[in-house]
Amino acid sequence: MHNEEPLDVWLAFDDPNDEEASHEANTYRTEEDRYRVEWYNTAVGLVFSREFATYDGAAEWLTDRGYQDFTS
Repeated sequence: MHNEEPLDVWLAFDDPNDEEASHEANTYRTEEDRYRVEWYNTAVGLVFSREFATYDGAAEWLTDRGYQDFTS
């Protein structure tokens, strides 16, 4: 795991009427100035991570998979 703070918080819901998210994702800036997305099944824990060259690329990837940006 890591100690850095995530840049954002993304949530995905199994059903639009659900009040609790089924998945959560966060984006982190890497030491190589890339962006790493880590996403989780909230019932299980860390599922996977993937790196992107740009933050916009990471955000587009999350949006395409049904995640919503809940960053405050």
